[in-house]
Amino acid sequence: MAGPNSAPNGDTRIVVGHVHADYACEIHGTKHLGWCEETERGIASGRFDFPACHVVPLRHYLAKRNKLRTGKTI
Repeated sequence: MAGPNSAPNGDTRIVVGHVHADYACEIHGTKHLGWCEETERGIASGRFDFPACHVVPLRHYLAKRNKLRTGKTI
């Protein structure tokens, strides 16, 4: 039986914590991910004081938009 963090057909991009997991920005999606990760590092270090980006695992990004397709969802 598949667990709650399962992936269809071995798609490890959506398995949270997997070495090959992908991430996406809540605002920009996957297009500007490098820039978004740099912005998050700047916020964490105190260089920036505005929360422009929010990088999350790809699974959470897809689930929030009802686009997550696993063995348990249609």
